[in-house]
Amino acid sequence: MPPSTGWKKKKALHKLKIKPFAKPPSLPPDFYEQSTQTLIRCTEAILRKQPLYRLTTTATTTPSSPKSIDQGPLEGDVGSPNTKWSPGSEPISREELYRLVNDLCVHQYGPALYRRLIQALDEAAQEAMIRPWLERHPKETQTGASSTNAHGNSVEDRGEDAMRITRELQELHERYICYLQCVRSIFLHLDRLLVYLPAQDEVVLRSGMSGTTCITSRPFGDANPAGGVGGNVTSKTNSSSSGPAWSLWEVGLAALRRHMEQHNMMEPVLVASMVQSLLLELDDWTTDVSLMKQSIRMLLELDLYTGLFLPTLEQNVSVYLQTECQRWINNNNSDNDGDDALMDIPAFLRHVDRRLRQCNDMALLYLQSSASSMPLSVGLGLLDDSSSSSSSCTPINQSRRRQVSKNRILTTLVDTHLLAPHVTPLAASCDNTAAAPTIATANSSSVTMLQTQTSQLWSPKNLYPLLDDKERIVPDIKRLYLLCQRVPGGLDALKLAFGQYSRTRGLDIVRANVNHVNTTNPISAQAMALERAVIIGLLELKEHLDRLQRLAFANDEAFAACLRSIWEEVLNAPSSDSTQAQDGGGRRVAELLAKHVDLRFKNAKAILSSSSPTTASASASDSKRGLANNTNTATTTADANETFQNSILFLFRHVHSKDIFEAFYKRDLAKRLLLNKSVSIDMERSFLTLLKTECGGAYTSKMEGMFKDMDLSRDVMQSYSSYLAGLNNNNNSNNNNESSSMQNNNNNKVDMEVQVLTTGYWPIYPMHSALVLPPELTFHQQQFDTYYKTKYQGRRIAWQYSLGQCIVRGNFPKMKGKPCELVISLCQTVVLMCFNTREKSNDDGLTIVDIMKQTGLEDRGETERVLQSLSMGRDGTRVLIKTEYELDGVTKLKTKLKRPVSDQDRFTFHTDFYSSQRRVRITNVQMKETTQERSKTVEAVSRDRLYLIDAAVVRILKARKSLEHVALMAQVMTQLKFPATSPDIKKRVESLIEREYMERDSTDRNRYNYLA
Repeated sequence: MPPSTGWKKKKALHKLKIKPFAKPPSLPPDFYEQSTQTLIRCTEAILRKQPLYRLTTTATTTPSSPKSIDQGPLEGDVGSPNTKWSPGSEPISREELYRLVNDLCVHQYGPALYRRLIQALDEAAQEAMIRPWLERHPKETQTGASSTNAHGNSVEDRGEDAMRITRELQELHERYICYLQCVRSIFLHLDRLLVYLPAQDEVVLRSGMSGTTCITSRPFGDANPAGGVGGNVTSKTNSSSSGPAWSLWEVGLAALRRHMEQHNMMEPVLVASMVQSLLLELDDWTTDVSLMKQSIRMLLELDLYTGLFLPTLEQNVSVYLQTECQRWINNNNSDNDGDDALMDIPAFLRHVDRRLRQCNDMALLYLQSSASSMPLSVGLGLLDDSSSSSSSCTPINQSRRRQVSKNRILTTLVDTHLLAPHVTPLAASCDNTAAAPTIATANSSSVTMLQTQTSQLWSPKNLYPLLDDKERIVPDIKRLYLLCQRVPGGLDALKLAFGQYSRTRGLDIVRANVNHVNTTNPISAQAMALERAVIIGLLELKEHLDRLQRLAFANDEAFAACLRSIWEEVLNAPSSDSTQAQDGGGRRVAELLAKHVDLRFKNAKAILSSSSPTTASASASDSKRGLANNTNTATTTADANETFQNSILFLFRHVHSKDIFEAFYKRDLAKRLLLNKSVSIDMERSFLTLLKTECGGAYTSKMEGMFKDMDLSRDVMQSYSSYLAGLNNNNNSNNNNESSSMQNNNNNKVDMEVQVLTTGYWPIYPMHSALVLPPELTFHQQQFDTYYKTKYQGRRIAWQYSLGQCIVRGNFPKMKGKPCELVISLCQTVVLMCFNTREKSNDDGLTIVDIMKQTGLEDRGETERVLQSLSMGRDGTRVLIKTEYELDGVTKLKTKLKRPVSDQDRFTFHTDFYSSQRRVRITNVQMKETTQERSKTVEAVSRDRLYLIDAAVVRILKARKSLEHVALMAQVMTQLKFPATSPDIKKRVESLIEREYMERDSTDRNRYNYLA
């Protein structure tokens, strides 16, 4: 098939041939001169904020070709002296300038251009910052002094002057930095290709800096005058030992820093104005935060922050704080002398806390943010990994820079110069300087040597009232603890002062009350009140110290250990009593502690009142609101009991004379159990369990035996009741005699409960063996005696009448047949029964002698106390009437009744007795404890101690067979649980030698041998 008519024949392909130039291309004859001059003049226009134009020549001359990089610097203005350049009308962009720099670097003109640019940067630094500053402040630059104090001494005037100077310097610096950023962006290719070595004054390739680890900025040396770059410009391939290298950024900053140092603009002007502003901020002057941050960044860019600003700031803040420290000391000593100076500790602590907050906020605003910021060149990533910046004054200290970033410089100065002089025992005080301190430089020596003097913070007159105030525990004392943590050795000083305070307050309570009791009548009401105040005061002090340790001192174990040692000393401190001085004290406190426990266990309200204030206030509020929730009441009582027992056990744990406590506590416990005066038996048992846990089973064995006797007595009485029921049934069935039946019925109307006690467990009480009991009681006594001897053969019963109680039903005429029950002791019952047989119509009463004969009471003192309780008690309890007579026994006395009972006094039945209560309790007058009775108890304990010492010595020698004197004394001291002195042990050793339990060694007199 023929092709279609639209088909065309394909044309033949042609080859493209590229041929070299017949003559190689060359640069224009004025390329280097025109390009360099254009770049330099455009940078000057950028500094002056003028438009950018391409330069043109105005004269035709053959320009000289640029010298090679090994021929030294170019002379003149980068070309022939006859060549003149002027801005043309053709504008040029920054992009074209950037390409122009790239072209110069490609054609190997980089080193020469770099050297010419260094000279331009030096001139720009003078024009941008130095000349405007000289025109505004010629005097400051000539004298090197700041004018921050020239226009007034007030805080506002000095602050405004400082901020004005800082603002002017910041504006000039910002102008130069903007210029430098533009120059660096235009010459970026040159900056990446070459670096400047200030040590050798050379420009080298950056590719040859493999051995250099950093680029350090530093001022020009003597070989680099202001007029230009000196020395040779060479290209090196290895500069590992050439020293620090600079980029264009560092070169520009170094030029600016060098000119500022030459004209005294750094330390006395720039840094001084900034430090002055920060110091005025401590005086509550408001600083321009934004301006200060920019100024701090300026110092970082100039590498003046670490080497110059921080030391100067630290120096001046130190002087400022030392001046404040001295001002506090002078104010305290203005009206007082020496250690008697008074100091407002809470105000001082608040001032220190305020200074710490101010310095911390200042560091957060300025130091921390600025220290974490790096120079702008590093932030933009224009330097390689081997380049960084360093200080112009001192080498970079990395640990110092990390310290700055941690924001602790200013707060550390407050701790060192304001707080530490008052916290440490020997504090440092500053000299009295002016109210507005001048700015001290880093190289100045304006700080005077500190003088040591005793700190007023720990003075008892200043500190003790603060520790006594319960309302200031959290705000002030806790602040004191937290501030002392900041000072080395501060907690040790606080712990020492706290221990001295606790010791003083505790000894004041013990010695003030106990010594006063020992010097007065020990049985007086005042002495008894003082005795009760001792333990109450110690418990209140313990609660206060515990709150201090818990709330103010954050449960610091060091303070808890200090308190334990202090309580050990306070509770066992010797008093003026000679008996306490023998064993180091503690006997009287142990006795009073036992009495306090007895008082609280007899009274439930006393337990609630002695508990913690929180529990007491809660119970009081519940009672005011009328809450009748039994569960809450029981819980409150249980908590109060537990709190009270723990407090008592804490004091008991630190008392050495635990055997004294045992003797008095066992005596009081016996009375509570026998007279049924204990608030709660469960509470008694729980406290006894605590004592057993603390001192062991041997310590509480006798007291546990008392509780066992009480339980056994209940079982015996249940068995005795069953015995009586069976006996009565047998008598009623077998006895037909009417009179005998009536007598048994009358006897059975009287119920008697007997408590069987083990002799070794209970204290010894008066027996009153001759007491004449009523026939009703005699019948039951004989009946129980028969039952007990029948059931427990071989046991002997000794009846103790002194602690017996009776419920007597009395018929009084005025009560109109209404029965009244009297709860009285057995001795009171026997005395009242004497008045049942008296003839009412011819009754002259009975004397004490008559009553003693009828009742068989041989103890006149006990009889007097019984009569006093029946006739001289409170209203509603006087069932007898006492009538006092003269010595003749006939004439009645009309004076007020005397408490002692004489032989002439007569007692009659009170026919007009009336009481609204159905049951009246008449308490017998308790025999007050005398000094002799206390001495007897202590002597009994001392005898037991002698036996324990003998047993310890014999036990140790029996195990060792032979032992030296020193070793024997040490082991005996370790085994004894009560305080014993070396003379006491030596006496017992001599006694054992006399009784031939041991002997001295014949060869060594200091060694003892055991005798089997």
